[in-house]
Parts: sequence; C-alpha cells; structure tokens
Amino acid sequence: APPTGNALTSRRPLESVVNQAHLQQLMDMGFTHEQATVALNNTSSLEQATEYILTSSFPPAVQNPLARSMDLDMNDEDQMMRAIAMSLGESEVVTPDQSKVKSKDERADDVLDEKQEVEEPLDAAILDGFTRNIFPGCLNLLDILPETVYRVCDLLIVVMNRNGAEWKEETLGILCRDLCELCEEITLYAQEMNIKAMQTSASAKKFATRLHLLSLLAEEMNLVC
Repeated sequence: APPTGNALTSRRPLESVVNQAHLQQLMDMGFTHEQATVALNNTSSLEQATEYILTSSFPPAVQNPLARSMDLDMNDEDQMMRAIAMSLGESEVVTPDQSKVKSKDERADDVLDEKQEVEEPLDAAILDGFTRNIFPGCLNLLDILPETVYRVCDLLIVVMNRNGAEWKEETLGILCRDLCELCEEITLYAQEMNIKAMQTSASAKKFATRLHLLSLLAEEMNLVC
C-alpha cells in the first residue's frame, strides 16, 4: 500500500532539521544534495557524514543513470573516472515525483527499460575538466578525513597516468610548495618553543597528511626524493 499522508509528512521534515551549514559544506565538496541529506540524517558530525557517503552504497534513485554505462566496454581507468565523477557531483537531482513509491509492475518495467537502454560513454571533455581540478578537492578531503590518504593516493596515480607528465609535475609542485609553506609555519612555533602548537595546530596536521601523501606518491611512482 502507498504511504499515507501522515507518513509522507513525517518524512519531509528530515531535510529541514539537518545542519544546513554541514549540508552546504558537503555539497561544496562535490557531493549531491541527496547524498548529503541522507548522510547527515544518519550521522552526528560532518566528518562522519563524509565518511558515510564515501563508504555507503546509495539506492538507484539517488545515483546518476551514468552508473549503468559502466557495464559497457571500458578500461579500469575510465570506470574509475566515471565513478569519481558521479560521487563528486555529476549525479542528477531527483524530483519528488521520481521518489514516489512505485508498484511492483512499474518497478519491473523500469528495470527492463534500464537493461535495454544503451548510453553513450561519458564525454572525454567532461572527464578532462573534472580531473584537471580534482587536486584541491583531494586536499580538502584529506584535511577532513586524514585516513583517506591511501584512497587519495590511488586516485591521483590514476589521474596522473591519464593526464600525463605535465599535470603530474604541476600537481607534485603544488604539493611540495604547500609543504614548504606549512614547514615555515611550524618552524615559527619551534622558534617560540611552542611545543603544543607544533603537535596540534592545523598547520601541523596538514603538514603530516600532505607529507604522508607525498611519500605514498613517491613510492608508487619510484620517485627520487
């Protein structure tokens, strides 16, 4: 039986009670409105919500139909790029009408239509634009969830192989300059004998995660440090 008016009404306020600042931060990171709302309704902090999105499998109604085209003949890098693009903001908005409960026959028809539908691969220009600007987002993610450094490293290796030597050198240069600036800030704390700031400041945490990332990248690419 379809949900009653009271049931629908009881579900709608969930969006309004989530922390709007956290909702906007998640959307600024590239997650969809639906992903952010679901994550915030199931967690108690921004960090937990971010990890919830990264580790959860969302229902088909939330995901972009582009996910189905991953079954086409694509290499591993293209599949990863498509998945990344979907998870960081390429998903389409689901309207209230689309989210209504459907009958069993209607759902069966939808599944059949989806299997029969053949979609074009994601345009290379879209992936080019996405991957060119991905590094700042990766650093922001590291600042919030330092434990994702291994996933970020894997992602950057794939993008470096895809975008070529020039993009790789530019990205490594940005990372090294970031480390130098953070090192200067930490050096000031050392000169002031401020041990606590050296250990717990935002600069110290950023320096640690970025240095870890550089070490992983160097190991993966056999770089001489």
